[in-house]
Amino acid sequence: MGALRSGARLGELVESESAKVAMEATKFSLQAAGIGPGTAAPVNVNVEVRAGWVIDLSEPDRPMKIVGGAAKVIDAKPSE
Repeated sequence: MGALRSGARLGELVESESAKVAMEATKFSLQAAGIGPGTAAPVNVNVEVRAGWVIDLSEPDRPMKIVGGAAKVIDAKPSE
């Protein structure tokens, strides 16, 4: 008996003049029917890994390509 009254009341709330009440009643009824967004929020993982040292192995006559901001260039002679 309680389920019938609850269902009838939910139907009244869906037809409510208040947009907020009608929206919440509609969302509830759709959720009860298994229709709606997932309950778990999507996981957003943002991992930013930057190298401590970058060794440039490009040819000496080619210009250096800098990616992601200003780079510090250490000018050194290779050891033998």
